[in-house]
Amino acid sequence: MKNFFLLLIYFSTSIVSFSQKNNTKNQSIDEFWKDFRLALIQEDYKTLETLIDFPLYVRGLYDYDVTKSYTKANFKKLLKKYRTNNLEMLKNTVKIDKSEYEYFNENKDKVLRFNNTFTDLKFHKVKKKWLLAFIYWPDGEEY
Repeated sequence: MKNFFLLLIYFSTSIVSFSQKNNTKNQSIDEFWKDFRLALIQEDYKTLETLIDFPLYVRGLYDYDVTKSYTKANFKKLLKKYRTNNLEMLKNTVKIDKSEYEYFNENKDKVLRFNNTFTDLKFHKVKKKWLLAFIYWPDGEEY
């Protein structure tokens, strides 16, 4: 009887643990933007590492522009430059205006392309969590 209760307790805790791991909250774009924006403004690169789907790809606005990839080891310089060029937009865009982005499916992944006056940012969802995946850099600027 004692063994039965021990087995019952073991299986119940396993089921609870499994359901909690698989019950990850589906993150909204507003929740993501709040965290991403604040981390970028504060230059919190540890947090930004968790909000980027590495390698992070960057290229100019045209299809023929060269695409570069950035890893966790070398993305800080790029985001420092992005922050410098876009600080006013970051400070003023507390919440994403739904009319300012385009939402579409790309290869069955959910993708958000946020357009602002300097660059386009492309986010997608991985395991119910939004991540930065791609930056389209303006013409004539080194990235």
